[in-house]
Formats: sequence, C-alpha cells, structure tokens
Amino acid sequence: MLADGGSRLFVQLSRAVDVAQGAGEKARSAVARSPKKGKKTHSTAGAPVVSSLKFVLKGAEVVNPNNERALITIHFNTPVVRARLAPAGHDLDLLIELRADVTPQMKIVPAKDNGAMLQIDFAPGAYLPEGASDTGDGAADAAGAGASAPRALPTSAGSK
Repeated sequence: MLADGGSRLFVQLSRAVDVAQGAGEKARSAVARSPKKGKKTHSTAGAPVVSSLKFVLKGAEVVNPNNERALITIHFNTPVVRARLAPAGHDLDLLIELRADVTPQMKIVPAKDNGAMLQIDFAPGAYLPEGASDTGDGAADAAGAGASAPRALPTSAGSK
C-alpha cells in the first residue's frame, strides 16, 4: 500500500528485460482452481475476479521456485486479488487477477548491479467489498517501511 492510498505490485529482476502487456480477460468469474498434487492453495472466495492483466517478461526466469507462489491480497484495499509468476516457454508471465476493471501504470526502474524493478501502480479507490475492512493493525504500514529496498531474491514478486 502507498501513502496516497494507491497500491504497487513489483517484480525485482536481476537484469533488465523487455516487458510487454499481454491480453487480459474481462468479466471473468472467480473459478476455484484445483491445486497440483501436494500443493496448498489460499482461497480467494468472496473476492470476485472481474478482469485480469498479464505482463510478459521477455527472457526472464524464476531462480527460486518459491517465487512462483501466489501473492494473495484480498484483505487489502487494492484492486489486486491475486498475482503470481508463471513460466511461459523462454519468458515469464506476471498474472494479475483484479476485483475492479482498472488500468494501472507500469514502469521499469533501474536498480543496483544492472538489475531492474518492474513496478505496476494502481490508483487509490474503495476496492474492498462492503463490510470488509483493511488490516487496520499497521501491517500495511510495516510492509511499506522497507519499500526502497525489497528483501526479495532476483526475479521475485512482491507488493507494497
């Protein structure tokens, strides 16, 4: 979560790559996914998905398989319900499920040691379902405290 009420999804990269926005789906209903054998999943029940976005990171790969786990954000006031990295041939897809039909701002920010960070910013809004509340315990503030230096490994997904 950002100070202005917006939110940011980011992927830290070990090197700069080309990023293209792929075709997302509109008016998609939340469908339960069957997990791979032995894998646990987090429920996004109660968080309807109305659209999705896909960003293709050309020539990128996941270094640590743990970074393929989904980032579930249903309890935060962001249009993002879920985001995950998925290998796609020689590329890497960043798949984002949204609870609102919004258009984010995407940019590549240079980082140390020839690295880069893909930042996807979402505008402030009232995205939580009626009756739901933000964490309210300062967790979002604590998560944003180290925003300038994410603790993720190269080619990892995160949000603040």
